[in-house]
Amino acid sequence: PRYILADNTRIAFLAFNDIENWYTNAGDSSPGSAFFDESRMRDAITKARANADIVIIFPHWGVEYALAHSERQQYFGRFFIDNGADIVIGSHPHVREDSESYNGKMIYYSLGNFVFDGMNGIPNADRGYMVEVIIKDKKIESSNMTGIYLDQEGFPRVE
Repeated sequence: PRYILADNTRIAFLAFNDIENWYTNAGDSSPGSAFFDESRMRDAITKARANADIVIIFPHWGVEYALAHSERQQYFGRFFIDNGADIVIGSHPHVREDSESYNGKMIYYSLGNFVFDGMNGIPNADRGYMVEVIIKDKKIESSNMTGIYLDQEGFPRVE
């Protein structure tokens, strides 16, 4: 986890990769990404939960250009919450996907693209979301999405 201290609240950030695992996996002596392995993810979330007030998971997952989350995303989004995450904010599909509240915590399946050039010809790939997370008394009080679109140069503008 990457820990930060913000207004006396310790926040843990964890990112897991379910895409391109065959060449991005971290090794004992080489950098890379943390692939989806239930045991390792559970252990990492448990450790983060013991050392932080808030745990935020950023999964790289899903099917490119799919406008709705997959069963696999839902399974793992709920897995993250069940194992101690406070919020899940997903990426990879390059388009906005739906979100859900699960056990009182939010799962954002895909925020779409925030800054990405060359997406003008791909349907729905020029839209994204920003998520604002409101923290009060060392807990997530709420979260809100704001829609954005990418201009001709690939930079975000608020909808």
